[in-house]
Amino acid sequence: MNKNKERYRSDVNNKGVIFVDGTKTDEVGIYRVIYDASKKKPHHHVASSPTPRRRTASSFEILDAAKQAGLEDVGFVTS
Repeated sequence: MNKNKERYRSDVNNKGVIFVDGTKTDEVGIYRVIYDASKKKPHHHVASSPTPRRRTASSFEILDAAKQAGLEDVGFVTS
């Protein structure tokens, strides 16, 4: 199976806008977006791609939202 189809991709741009699999959200909406996605594709990996200007809070929100949605495989992509 294609590894890209086995994960959720989360990105935060330099303005702090969060995207999960292309869905635009914010630090409040991230919980609903990841929860809804987890119901469609449970047990998938959450891959978070940092940017140089990424707000630290956004990173923690993504991790917390994944945890609350029951997703256990979460990591940061560094390359």
